[in-house]
Amino acid sequence: MSLAYIEKTIQDREWKNEKILSWIRFSTTSLFSFFDCLAYFNILAFTAVTPNGITILLDLLLLTYALIVLSILKKKSYLPNFKYLIIFVDYLILVLIFHFDATVPLKGSSGLFVLVLASIYIYLLNLLRYSPKGTKFAIIAAILFFEGSRYLFISENTEELVPMRIALLIILFLGYAITKGQNEMMQEIGTKKIMERYLSSELVGSLDKGKIEEIGLGKSQNLAVLFSDIRGFTSLTEKLPPNETVQFLNEYLSIMTDQILSESGMIDKFIGDAIFATFGLQNFSNRSLNAIQAAIKMQKSLSKLSYPIEIGIGIHNGDVILGNIGSEKRFDYTAIGDTVNLTSRIESLTKIYKCKILVSQFIIAELIENNFQLNFIYREIDRVRVKGKLEPITIYEIIFE
Repeated sequence: MSLAYIEKTIQDREWKNEKILSWIRFSTTSLFSFFDCLAYFNILAFTAVTPNGITILLDLLLLTYALIVLSILKKKSYLPNFKYLIIFVDYLILVLIFHFDATVPLKGSSGLFVLVLASIYIYLLNLLRYSPKGTKFAIIAAILFFEGSRYLFISENTEELVPMRIALLIILFLGYAITKGQNEMMQEIGTKKIMERYLSSELVGSLDKGKIEEIGLGKSQNLAVLFSDIRGFTSLTEKLPPNETVQFLNEYLSIMTDQILSESGMIDKFIGDAIFATFGLQNFSNRSLNAIQAAIKMQKSLSKLSYPIEIGIGIHNGDVILGNIGSEKRFDYTAIGDTVNLTSRIESLTKIYKCKILVSQFIIAELIENNFQLNFIYREIDRVRVKGKLEPITIYEIIFE
């Protein structure tokens, strides 16, 4: 999912609602035309003034227009400027009706009320498009329609003119506020869904509450870091065609991501078939336990995959530097530092010691310090000096059922 996808979704929704509007227009036109015909043939007294031939011709014009719009919407894909044309024609047809149709009362206060209702009716239909730009255009069209029609068809000034104007403006700008709010809500929901593909839902929720400005600023934070890698992935890819390799890798990364996010982790990045994740951005005290539980879930979920594989996972905690790293045109929100490098080294040791999950002594120390209830056991494997480090560390294997 991307921001472009969100915009495309909003456009699709606007176009679907345009089709709904076209059916509302056609249904309303058909209903009024039906009653006009009944009144024209003296079957039913529908209006104070009996419809004449011009009224029937206007009804046919409206029906033809409604059918043309329906056919365009059925055959065409999204047309960004189509709404402006429709809003303009809707108000233009109302002007023609008011000018030629004798059944429409346009005298004094009652006529003014009819103009306000007509202005609001077309405007409210537009709100279903969820388009702020279309709503701005509809506001201008509604004001011009009301003022122009009042000048053309109601010569006398009435006491209700000013209150009617105020009421119309309130409705117009309230409608714009609603439309703009709906549009922004759709974009925020879509953006949140994008963020939730990389961050846990809890973290995204905290960002929604006012901490979003922290994203991108360089800062030091103590986190638990997890690295995982598929054993023998190159050999597996040699046996599979390219499309199946990609399909399998996507399947694997999707399942692993679910396990990490379920333990309040953050996917920092995918490096081929390797996964780099962090824990502790929103639940600091449980970060090491969350990382181990995520690792156990990852190992157990391997049975769900299309092909049997093994993975090695390394976990360590310590200070990392968080921030947007890269160029002006492309960057990643990522963690860097000695802790990240050491975790990667620990993960590589799983190949040597034939272990599924290896953690550092600092992870174990945190488990002991917090006296967590554990659903796994750990055992000391070795004291090693990993590449690039002068001081040796003790590594432990996580054993689970």
